Amino acid sequence: MRIKFQGSTKVKRAQLQALRKEFEVLEMGESETVDEYFARTMAIANKMTTCGERVEQVTVVEKILRSMTPRFNHVVCSIELSSDVTTLSIDELQSSLIVHEQRVKGQQIKQEEQALKVTNGGRGRGRGGNSTRGRGRGRQSKENVECYKCHKLGHYQSECPNSSENAHYAEFDVEEEMLLMAKANCEDEKDETWDSVKLGDDSRMNVMGKGNVKLYINGRNHIITSVYYIPGLKPIS
Repeated sequence: MRIKFQGSTKVKRAQLQALRKEFEVLEMGESETVDEYFARTMAIANKMTTCGERVEQVTVVEKILRSMTPRFNHVVCSIELSSDVTTLSIDELQSSLIVHEQRVKGQQIKQEEQALKVTNGGRGRGRGGNSTRGRGRGRQSKENVECYKCHKLGHYQSECPNSSENAHYAEFDVEEEMLLMAKANCEDEKDETWDSVKLGDDSRMNVMGKGNVKLYINGRNHIITSVYYIPGLKPIS
């Protein structure tokens, strides 16, 4: 009986040494959740208790705080500064870490949704087509693009053959290099001057026409109607 008892004690001691080492090198995995890591930690602690080692609650708490992944650094520092680790229970620690984990996941989901919207955002005023941006003006297939004006496939509203021949558009695209393409055909039903406008220096300039201006900014088309065409007006440098 004595020999059998001594043999059993040696086995438990060897198991305890192995469990102590496992507990010492224990770290949370990058893809592991808080619940999974706590379950793995408590399983080792319970085995150590079975082998005769009394594992204090503060030992488990401190171990978990030391071995969390970097994404928990902020909340770990907050817990250590605002709480008494010696009296903090394992359940309280787990609850605090789960709240932080859920908050981070919520932010990641929002970022992924925003990235998906940007990836699927079409260019031009029509449905369909993905935007590909880079240096220069890339071209894409228009087979699945639906015009908002005639609702036919193959072109944008700005290219619609059913649009008025007197449409006035100015495309403005902001990229790494500024690109500006503009085309204006005056609605001059008569050759004479339409009107005149008074400027800030009390001078007047002739208005030769009126039309619409389309601006392409940040992936969206914006149309400004009833814009005067004043050939002599120059931008302020």
